[in-house]
Amino acid sequence: MSLSVSLLCAAGAQAASLSRAPASPVSAPTAACPTGPGNISHNTDCTPVQGTVACGADGLATTAENSYYRRYVLAAGTTPGASVSSVQIGVESTRSGTGGDVTGLEVRVYTIPTGTALTTGALTMIGSASFSSPDGNVLAEQILPISPAAVVATPATQDIVVEVFQPDLEPSNSAFVFGSNATGGGVTYLRAPDCGANQPVDIATLGAFSNVKIIAAVAGQGLPVSLQDFTIE
Repeated sequence: MSLSVSLLCAAGAQAASLSRAPASPVSAPTAACPTGPGNISHNTDCTPVQGTVACGADGLATTAENSYYRRYVLAAGTTPGASVSSVQIGVESTRSGTGGDVTGLEVRVYTIPTGTALTTGALTMIGSASFSSPDGNVLAEQILPISPAAVVATPATQDIVVEVFQPDLEPSNSAFVFGSNATGGGVTYLRAPDCGANQPVDIATLGAFSNVKIIAAVAGQGLPVSLQDFTIE
C-alpha cells in the first residue's frame, strides 16, 4: 500500500496533509537506547531529532490523529510469558492551544501472529500507558511504564508491535509530534486517517521520509540477549 504526500482531506475549515514541522534551533541531549538482556529497539540511538512526518495542518501548527508502529520479531529462545514493562519514546514538539498539557497520548503494546501482515485487525492489545506532554516540550525522551506488564504468551509464534498514538488535536488548536531519528533499521509504519492512511503504511513509501525512524525502545523480562540482533519485518 502506498500513498502520495499530496493527499489532502478536509479537517474542519482546514486541510490536513503529511508534512514535517518547521525547524527549531533547539537540540536534544543525547539519549542512549537501553541495551542488554530484555531490551529491544530498532534504533541505535534514542536521541530525537527534528524531521518526523505527521498528518496535520498549517505546517503541523495543529496535528490530526497519528499512530506510528514498530514491529519486533522475537528471537528463538525467548521465554514463554516474556513481558514488556516499559517503552522509551521521543518527543519532537508539543504545542497546546490552551497553554496546558497536551493529553490523550498513548503507548500501546500488542502481539501479532508471526508472518501476518500488519493491520489493526490483526493486533491483540496486551498493555498500554497514557501520558501527557506540557506545552513547549521539545526534543525530549520519556520512559513510560507499562503496568501491569504486557505478557507475550507464546513468543515462538507471536511478534511484538508497539504503537505510539496521538489523537486528533485540531479541535483544541494543539499539536504533538513524536520523536524520531535516522538511526538503525526496521520499518516505521504510520496510520493517519485524515491523510488517507486508514491502515499502517510503511512511512518510507509516502515520499522522501525513509530517514524517519520513530523511537520506541522496549524493556522487559524474559527477552534474550540475542534479541539485540533483531529480525526486521
